[in-house]
Amino acid sequence: MKAIAKLLVCGLLVGQLSLQQAAILLQDDFNYQDGVLTNVSSGKWRLHSGNGSGMFVEGGELKVDGSLYDDCNALLSGGPYDASASVPALYATFNIRVTSLPTSSGTYFAHLKDNSTGFRARVFVGTEGASAGCYRLGLANGSSTVNVWFPQDLFPYVTYTVVVRYIPQTGVSTLWVDPMNETSTSVTATDSATSTGIVQFAFRQASGGGVVMVDDLVVGTTFADVIPSSAGYNPPFITVQPADTNVSQGLTVSFKVMACGDEPINIQWYYNTNTPVQGATSNVLILTNVTSSMAGTYHAVVWNMAGVTNSRFALLTVVEGQIPPTITNQPQDVTAVYGQSVEFTVGAAGSPPLGYSWFRVVEGTTNQVGGKFDDADGDIGKTF
Repeated sequence: MKAIAKLLVCGLLVGQLSLQQAAILLQDDFNYQDGVLTNVSSGKWRLHSGNGSGMFVEGGELKVDGSLYDDCNALLSGGPYDASASVPALYATFNIRVTSLPTSSGTYFAHLKDNSTGFRARVFVGTEGASAGCYRLGLANGSSTVNVWFPQDLFPYVTYTVVVRYIPQTGVSTLWVDPMNETSTSVTATDSATSTGIVQFAFRQASGGGVVMVDDLVVGTTFADVIPSSAGYNPPFITVQPADTNVSQGLTVSFKVMACGDEPINIQWYYNTNTPVQGATSNVLILTNVTSSMAGTYHAVVWNMAGVTNSRFALLTVVEGQIPPTITNQPQDVTAVYGQSVEFTVGAAGSPPLGYSWFRVVEGTTNQVGGKFDDADGDIGKTF
């Protein structure tokens, strides 16, 4: 029986429990007749790059061959998973068996993907730093060159389970090899990568990649779905921390925390270190009609049967009068084909009402083109 490998999405914390139940987003054991993947999978896998050389299924496994150049992807249900996603993290897991060694620097052969050329959580294969006859796996958040190698020699013709975590809100990814649970040895990439709207999982063929046989791909919602024996041993892991906030008296303010781990996950918010906020057991803490007496720090304690963790202490500053606007989240770069619709979103804080104006400039200059997209009628907001 083939080992199960899965791409996972941790559930959004709502109330005391994580209400999102296990759900299969994508599943493929590559149990097709031998042939070109895009043909034998009845359209489940699609070509997004290459020269027509094909990506092949052989003996019930996907053959990712560095001598060929076609790259294929399959859709994840429920996407896109971007900076505003309601899920704390994506987990990609799959089994590999290398039958031909890569070059020293190697190349990436698996990754998450948006609708264009935004590739995230790139998994590399190469021999750099490995003993003779062995190879290693590497990782990058978004770079086309490896950022960090997993510190373990791997052997050809041996099957390994690879797990990758990607946080949509930050673009940061983490890699495990044969993990027991989420606390097992891992490496985290540090190269810069902005969040993008993840909608697909992809495999890539490129020179230097050797030959990697891939098996059993599944999309689910918990780490325990990937490694069933880890159930009960996956403590909570915070993916989104509450942020410091300034607010005027009388207004409403909110703090948010997001976390993964074995379900059910519980939350309790605290004020000034050890005073529990009554009824505050959701991942979002909302404070209404704020007064100066409510200024101070707020943090969440998050726990499940496997452990407990604390969020950072977020500072609430309550001021009299109006607070000038500040940008909290910058709009992200978007790559699109001609005629395609695109969307830009900016996050801002300050005393309401906030007005928004959008400008278009010539790339590489500060020259404004097309005039000012004004909000004089109040019909333009943080999303354009």
